[in-house]
Amino acid sequence: MKMVRVAGLTALLGTAGCVVQPAPQPVYVAPAAVVPIAPPAPVVEVIPAPPGGAYVWTPGYWSWNGRAYYWTKGHYVARPYARAVWVPPRWVRSGSGWVLVPGRWR
Repeated sequence: MKMVRVAGLTALLGTAGCVVQPAPQPVYVAPAAVVPIAPPAPVVEVIPAPPGGAYVWTPGYWSWNGRAYYWTKGHYVARPYARAVWVPPRWVRSGSGWVLVPGRWR
């Protein structure tokens, strides 16, 4: 009986430092809204030092909430792979308004 308890305790302690990552969740991408007015000029941001070599700065950009533009601040994110390059979101002219093209990794 003691052998079973020791084996169980050993198995428990052997996994004490393990971290289980949650399964990736699907990402919902809302359809693009056509905004009738152009976005304001970008906000000048002070870029702080990176937290590490695997991080890349993703600059801020103007978002639309259905009534007005609001600034989404830039921040550092970890690269998904070694040579990943962040392509920032951008507003493009579309018909009678403007559409936000989401940022992406390439």
